[in-house]
Amino acid sequence: MSFQIKNLTERPVSVRLRSGKTLLLGPREVASGLAGAELESDGVRKLEERAWIARQDSAPTRQSSRTSTRQPAATEPQPQPE
Repeated sequence: MSFQIKNLTERPVSVRLRSGKTLLLGPREVASGLAGAELESDGVRKLEERAWIARQDSAPTRQSSRTSTRQPAATEPQPQPE
């Protein structure tokens, strides 16, 4: 199962994963696609207890988290001067 974590603070947070890798999350940034085993560490648990990060199940999506869903504004043809 895949998880995501979100930085709940207004400051960067460094998250040390079980594998030894470190994630640096900016303010309110979300990291997704993390294995559950990666998040089973004392450091992650402590950050959750302090409410600095939140862990959630990642739901499969068609769009990446960085893709905007906003549609460009339609432009109408401008009348040509005669």
